[in-house]
Amino acid sequence: MTTFPVHFFLILVVLGATFDIAANFFLKKSNGFKLKKWGICGIIIMFVAYAFLAVALTKLTLAVVYTLWMAFGMLGTALLGWQIFQQKLHISAWIGMMMLVVGIILIYIP
Repeated sequence: MTTFPVHFFLILVVLGATFDIAANFFLKKSNGFKLKKWGICGIIIMFVAYAFLAVALTKLTLAVVYTLWMAFGMLGTALLGWQIFQQKLHISAWIGMMMLVVGIILIYIP
């Protein structure tokens, strides 16, 4: 049986975060489930995100997988809200996002 390199599982984490961001977009578009089709799509997409997370957990530690998944998901969702929904981000939000990026980098320093 072929074993996949660690980078493959890191890609799965990023894909899971991407689906998480997409699910958040659909849930926002559902307007509190007043538009049920958007909400149902959001829930389905979130299941896909968790499927990627589950597979990544077969090779990587929970601490690394969940931290990366949430960090990428938070960054992407904040930027999506800013770009697509024209939501205002205060300077503290931008500083926080920069700190997330630094935290992601620090995870890999031995």
